[in-house]
Amino acid sequence: MLWCFWSILTNAIRIFELRVIARPANFKIRCALHGASVLLTPLLWLSLAQAQACYETQWFSEEQNQSAFCNTGFAVRAVKCNGPYCDNKSLTCCPYLQGHDRDAKFQWSEWFSEEGSNNDRQRIHPGAFISGLSCNGKYCDKLAINFVFSPHLKNTGSCRYLQPFSEEGLASASCSANEFASGLRCSGAYCDNLELYCCTYSR
Repeated sequence: MLWCFWSILTNAIRIFELRVIARPANFKIRCALHGASVLLTPLLWLSLAQAQACYETQWFSEEQNQSAFCNTGFAVRAVKCNGPYCDNKSLTCCPYLQGHDRDAKFQWSEWFSEEGSNNDRQRIHPGAFISGLSCNGKYCDKLAINFVFSPHLKNTGSCRYLQPFSEEGLASASCSANEFASGLRCSGAYCDNLELYCCTYSR
């Protein structure tokens, strides 16, 4: 029985497309090899849906790659940087849906930098979350955000800015486990200091 449960747990991602919001209150999956049945409740389905781990993208800057994106079904939870003026950046992507999100739509923001007015130093979107980031200019000075819109990922509107970070200090910032990044603001030379805008979400 334990082997059956472990087999279902470890192979769930490969065998099933887990969509928590579409599951009935209680149902059973039969383990064909042993003829045992395991009752999966909504709480266990939620645990299975979160089994796919967060991951970090490759480093990017204006010198190499120039952008990074999360896989579909993932959104950005954290950003980190290194190098002079926070030149090199990497995203931490976490799942909001198990498997490929066929309903996701994407949209680029306009470029922004510390050189403009206050509104030109940030890009946020109250109805979406960050799925990618691109940069150009010296030390990755100008930034553009790729936003994801999905019926499986709803922005609740409860948002906050985190403390600024750069390579001179902690060099990273992360939203909480119940949040994703919904915007970014920068200040200082070459957009050196970054502030992550985090919003809670619901499915």
